Parts: sequence; structure tokens; C-alpha cells
Amino acid sequence: MHARYVAEHLAQHADVEVLTTCATNYITWSNDHSPGIEHLNGVPVRRFKVSRERNVEDFGRRSVQVFEKQHSVAAELHWLRSEGPTCPALINHLRRHETDYDYCIFFSFRYYHAYHGIRVTAGRAVLVPTAERDPVLGLRIFGDCFRGVRALMYNSHEERALIQDVSNNASVPNVVVGIGSEVPTDPQPARFRRATGIEGPTIIYVGRIDENKGCHELFEYFQR
Repeated sequence: MHARYVAEHLAQHADVEVLTTCATNYITWSNDHSPGIEHLNGVPVRRFKVSRERNVEDFGRRSVQVFEKQHSVAAELHWLRSEGPTCPALINHLRRHETDYDYCIFFSFRYYHAYHGIRVTAGRAVLVPTAERDPVLGLRIFGDCFRGVRALMYNSHEERALIQDVSNNASVPNVVVGIGSEVPTDPQPARFRRATGIEGPTIIYVGRIDENKGCHELFEYFQR
């Protein structure tokens, strides 16, 4: 949804095309959509098939190798391929049509499409890292991504500080953009409570319910 919101806002000011995979499940990367072009809210979306689904056992073994043992850059690249979504067709499209795009905005630094896409389009690449406190930030293969793009769009000042600390990329042009929200002009909290039946202190969390996202800590603090 993050990429979709940005694309739809940019489409009001420029010609925008979205390149993505046919997958919707970040665990399996199975091809749930058909390859080809469709239009969503007026924005063309070009989908490419993932060449292989994630092998969970292989990904687990390679994660142990790169996060718990001494390893090579080659081992990190094997881990990246195992993580996925492995989509050479998307990268080959960028390679063949690189000059068709003035800029290429990549979302989420840690995935196959961003790493290899940036290497193909470095002079035009803008990275939206969507980084969090995660051992992945320490992998050597990503330092060049953070330092080698045309610019970075961060979601928060904290994210920018985190990435600049691990990659020494403060000289790369950057801006804190976030995602933005369409706030109603006349919000009515009482109406929300009537509709949901919720009383007392309330917190609204928007995102995936996952311990890796800090949900355990969030819920623990809320209970205090």
C-alpha cells in the first residue's frame, strides 16, 4: 500500500508506471496474479512472474549462515536470492528499458528487486528503504545500495539516522517524506466509538501484526 499511495500521488504530476511481481504472499512468493499490465486507479501496473517460490528451509539455513557465522559476500547474495522475491524478468525489463524512465523508485532495500534494480539503474535510482532495527542492515551487500543511489526517501528521522549510522551515506541526497494520510476535515471520535463499541483508552495500529514489527513491545507498553 505504501508504494501504491506514493505512485497514485505522483501520477497527478508525472507519467508513472509501477513494476512489480505476480506475488502477494511475502512468505511464499507464489505467483497469484497473471503477468502483464493492468490499470489501478489510472496507474499502469506491470507484473512479472517470480521465478521460484521461497524454500523456507533453505532460507532458514542461509539466514543462520549470514547472521550467526563468518561468511562471504557470495553467501549474502545467496541469502538474498533465497529470500526473494526472485524475479529476473523484472530486472531484465529494467535493463532493456532503463532509458525509458527518468527515475526509478525502489521500495524496501532488503529484497531481490531493490538490490538488483538499483545496480541496473543506479544513476536514476531513488530508494525508499523502509528499514527497521534488523540484523539485515549489517550485511555488506547493502552498504553500496545506501551509498550508490541518486537519492533516498526516508519514512522518519529515526530511520534516516539508523541507516546513516550503519552505511555512512549522509552525503547522499535525501529527504524525510513519510507516507501521508488523508485526514477527514470533520473527524468525529464519538461516531467511531458508537460504530465499534470501543470504550476507554484506544490505540490504532496500522501495519502487519508481527513481532518483527515491534508489536510485542507495543502491546506490552499499552497494557501498562
